[in-house]
Amino acid sequence: MEIEFNPVRAAAAGAGQPVARREAAPAVSGDVPFERAVALEQALKEIPLIRPEKVEHARSLVADVKYPPEETLDRLANLLAIHMNQ
Repeated sequence: MEIEFNPVRAAAAGAGQPVARREAAPAVSGDVPFERAVALEQALKEIPLIRPEKVEHARSLVADVKYPPEETLDRLANLLAIHMNQ
């Protein structure tokens, strides 16, 4: 399957679905308690800044002489070469 992007092509008239307008939400006063926001902020504070399992995974990748695979490096080199020629 091949997909082509054509920005010049005009959209068909009448295509799409009509959009129904909604009424604006009522204004929120400043004295409303935000329990969910407070709970979210507390949960964010409890997340550790350093995750030991991710650090160990990164160390194992750095120590592996076969990472990244040769195919990945070749593809990156080709991609860079294409963009340098443009």
